[in-house]
Amino acid sequence: MKSGEVRVVNDEAGILAGLKGIRYAVPEGASRVPWLETLDITVDQRIPDDFPVENNIERENLLHDITLQGVREGLGKMAYLGVKFARPNDFMAEMVKDDKQMKKVMRGLERSR
Repeated sequence: MKSGEVRVVNDEAGILAGLKGIRYAVPEGASRVPWLETLDITVDQRIPDDFPVENNIERENLLHDITLQGVREGLGKMAYLGVKFARPNDFMAEMVKDDKQMKKVMRGLERSR
């Protein structure tokens, strides 16, 4: 093989064997894997074939809208199943930046307004 040359291997048998090792089996007595175990969401909205992919803003807006549709569907399913998904009101996230650095950030934001 020459330097810079890429060797392509299509080991279909190996891939299928590996897939068997990670496949999530349907629980006994069930007809399929419960949705809550996969959180799999598929939305109907598609990217049109003639979509101008070079337009970054339009592309990002479209991807945002598609993602938002999926998130709304997923949160609706979780609410229906009684799964709590919101943080408590008194939830305190540990900050990556210290207070001194955050004050600098806030001053910068205030100046830019």
